[in-house]
Amino acid sequence: MGRSVRELLERFASLSGQDASFLMNSARELDRHHIPSRYPNALPSGTPHEAYDEPTARRAIACAEEVLAFARQFLRGLGL
Repeated sequence: MGRSVRELLERFASLSGQDASFLMNSARELDRHHIPSRYPNALPSGTPHEAYDEPTARRAIACAEEVLAFARQFLRGLGL
């Protein structure tokens, strides 16, 4: 299946019938960071610590928190 947050949410929505469309912007934002933040040669020049700054990190954290909150709420609804 891969590691795309967007693809995981799309698959979840299709299997569960839950609307996750409001999370797609956050999912795309997180997907943009998957490779470049982890591999030193993934960027055209420089290393990830040179390319990322605090505002970028804060946006990514906010997106992750939004997706996690949705997942937690869904699991609570299942009694988990």
